[in-house]
Amino acid sequence: MSFDLEALLARIDSPNSLPPVHQWHPTVERTMDIVIDAQGRWIHEGDVIERPAICQLLSSILVYEGGQYFLKSPVEKVAIQVVDVPFIAELLIGDDSETPYFVTQTEDLIAFDTTLDAELREYQGVSLPYIKVRNNLYARLSRALFFAFADNEAAHQFKDGVCYYQQKDGLLPLGALSGQE
Repeated sequence: MSFDLEALLARIDSPNSLPPVHQWHPTVERTMDIVIDAQGRWIHEGDVIERPAICQLLSSILVYEGGQYFLKSPVEKVAIQVVDVPFIAELLIGDDSETPYFVTQTEDLIAFDTTLDAELREYQGVSLPYIKVRNNLYARLSRALFFAFADNEAAHQFKDGVCYYQQKDGLLPLGALSGQE
């Protein structure tokens, strides 16, 4: 996936306007054959949704309630399947003079600062870093982004048996030290 870096940087100064899904209380509930796979691809009835704008729109009404993912509108709540988490953090933008931001595959922006809510979770037998996108929705770091952080040893900190990547004021857990989980 390619990103328009200038457009993303411009969005940092103007906050995302997401629908007020927390204010909606639909009475109709159903299911739909939509799956968000482990790579963050949106799949409808077996076919990958190729248009990024459709995935961005759907992700804007995505909620996690009662252990289930839903696409929520004022009228109905549609259950979908998510293999791991709905978002993949694919990129980090920003320079030394500003707060860096993670960018997901649906172009959500997450500040990498003291407000970052990050944790280690097990996925397929491996402890991996996850970051909170909004509400109860999380992103897993892409493999490329994870290895970029892991390779930059100068930015590593170690605390309580966990290796962290530090950038400016943000800390991101990368993994437990061997034998200290």
